Amino acid sequence: MGTCFSSKRSKAEIASETIRVVHMDGSLQDYEDPATVDQVITNFPMHYLCTPVEIFQSGLVPLQLNHQLKTGQIYFVLPNTTLKFNTSPDE
Repeated sequence: MGTCFSSKRSKAEIASETIRVVHMDGSLQDYEDPATVDQVITNFPMHYLCTPVEIFQSGLVPLQLNHQLKTGQIYFVLPNTTLKFNTSPDE
């Protein structure tokens, strides 16, 4: 006889193990670790990623394209048009 193991994980546990990205329309996408900014925004040209902490502390500052995203963290995908002073994610 084989052994079967079943584990039910809560939404909070799943969220803490994934990288969560929030889009302008409110939709959510979860990514597995490891992931970089470039990998996430590759399908969203003219957009960038930032964190809620950065928005409150520094304003809308894009993360570098090679930035390693962290599990349990929430990121926002925002259009480049929201950036001030023509800052781009490449800088």
